[in-house]
Amino acid sequence: MSVPLTYPGVYIEEVPSGVRSITGVATSVAAFIGSATRGDENEPTLVQSFADYNRTFGVLSRSSPMGFSVRQFFLNGGRDALIVRVSNGGVAATVTAGGLDLVASSSGDWGENLSVTISYPDPTINPDAATNEVFNLIITDSGTGTIESLNNISALEDNSRFATTIIEQQSKLVRVDGTLAVTRPTEVVDVSFAADGDDGSPITDNEVSSGVNLQADREGIWALEKADLFNLLCIPPYELDTGDIGATTRTEAANYCLQRRAIFIADPLRGWSEPDDITDPGTGLDSGTWGLTRNANTAVYFPRVIQPNPLQEGRLAEFSPCGVVAG
Repeated sequence: MSVPLTYPGVYIEEVPSGVRSITGVATSVAAFIGSATRGDENEPTLVQSFADYNRTFGVLSRSSPMGFSVRQFFLNGGRDALIVRVSNGGVAATVTAGGLDLVASSSGDWGENLSVTISYPDPTINPDAATNEVFNLIITDSGTGTIESLNNISALEDNSRFATTIIEQQSKLVRVDGTLAVTRPTEVVDVSFAADGDDGSPITDNEVSSGVNLQADREGIWALEKADLFNLLCIPPYELDTGDIGATTRTEAANYCLQRRAIFIADPLRGWSEPDDITDPGTGLDSGTWGLTRNANTAVYFPRVIQPNPLQEGRLAEFSPCGVVAG
């Protein structure tokens, strides 16, 4: 705004500069790949707190070691995490309510906690509801207490509130299973999903790095092709108390990080209990058991960390260290 010239003298006016500062690139985005109790599969999803992770991928579970690593990441100062959920034969729960076929938005037992209520709008408020095949849909997740209400949605595809589209865009709990009938479903109250959801088996290298067409389909490690940026990569053990990720996964993760200019934080083998184990020619870093040549884009932290386990009344337990180091 110009300064009003009210009397003789020297006036100074500041004008906005055309130069804008360059926003810095994030340098601490950690990607985690592993199993979770719920959430989209093979889709990198940004979470910025452990509460955010819980809402999207479920609470801590012994069947999902990745949750513990993500928790440790945020407890140790981490801010941005990209989560890639993979599963091994997981199945989404389903329901037929009033003629409407729905499926849980992701695989897992969690979908069995869902229930559906269908009602019709008040004809005095929406007199064209019957003509336009309009109905209200309420989805309840008894596991988390979440309730979704989708009102005045229509079974007609040419309607601006076509149910399939509205449910896909606005619901985080369900999707239409198959093709929607052209007539609105009948009214029902609190119809529970069938007990046909399944978490599947523990994941293996096959779902993360060695499966057929993973790279072409951008799944497993290569799901991160859908992400613009990550700086650190963590792949926690597939099971909490036993096993390590395989040598194939370590190799593919290291090679992929080299391409993406990121750092792969590899966990030590569970069998390494003493510092000498790391240099042992039969089981150490240069052995076939480890299966990964040394390179500048991989770091290994030893030993495993001992922390309170919130699922065991805070008793101390061993955990993989990658989440702590990344945080």
